[in-house]
Amino acid sequence: MARINSILHIMVQQRGTELRLGTGRIPKLFREGSPLRFMMPETSEATLRELLGPALLSPERDAALQAEGRVTFAYAPDGLGDFEVDLTLRRARAPGDDEDGLPTGPPIGFEVVFRREAPPAPVEAPPPPLPYADDPTPDEPPRFEPAPLPYTPPLPHPAPLTPADALPPDPPPAAS
Repeated sequence: MARINSILHIMVQQRGTELRLGTGRIPKLFREGSPLRFMMPETSEATLRELLGPALLSPERDAALQAEGRVTFAYAPDGLGDFEVDLTLRRARAPGDDEDGLPTGPPIGFEVVFRREAPPAPVEAPPPPLPYADDPTPDEPPRFEPAPLPYTPPLPHPAPLTPADALPPDPPPAAS
């Protein structure tokens, strides 16, 4: 198992779509072109080669990279999905750069980009059903009608209060 799989696992957890690593560069993680928070130190060429391991950077692929300047292939680690891997040789600028302005000097490292399709957006829960499904009107909120209360006969009206009712009762007579 390549050591890069642990980093690809982080990429999948964060729903990333692109991981860029390069010699002498800080790795970057993106979701559909927008950068994601990802903390990893700058990678040396030795570290990058160790992360990729012989499964991704075999002697044959390394030779093709040195000869052609770019190698693209598919990679599908267990449980992480399918990735397109793009290895690109970085070259130093030289006075005789080609007409497109691309560097033609000696190799100074390489870059690797892992791409995967955007994961589907999380499915939102459907809204709760309307209380009266036969009368849904989008402009009005649902109507709730209270249940009728059971009938209770009226209580007899109490006798009217007098001012004497508001006074405290007389104290009991003192015992002699």
